[in-house]
Amino acid sequence: MRETHCEAEIRWLAGVAGGVLASFLMKQFQTTWSAISKAISPAKKQSKEKSDPTT
Repeated sequence: MRETHCEAEIRWLAGVAGGVLASFLMKQFQTTWSAISKAISPAKKQSKEKSDPTT
């Protein structure tokens, strides 16, 4: 089965669009994950400081 020139361009464009979208979504996920980690991290430190008194 032979592809026409137009079909090949459409497939190529779809691959590029998918790659750009995946890159954007990964960036958003990483940004959100970092923000959540930073928000949780101080809470863990405070609870550990309260439960472990220094002598």
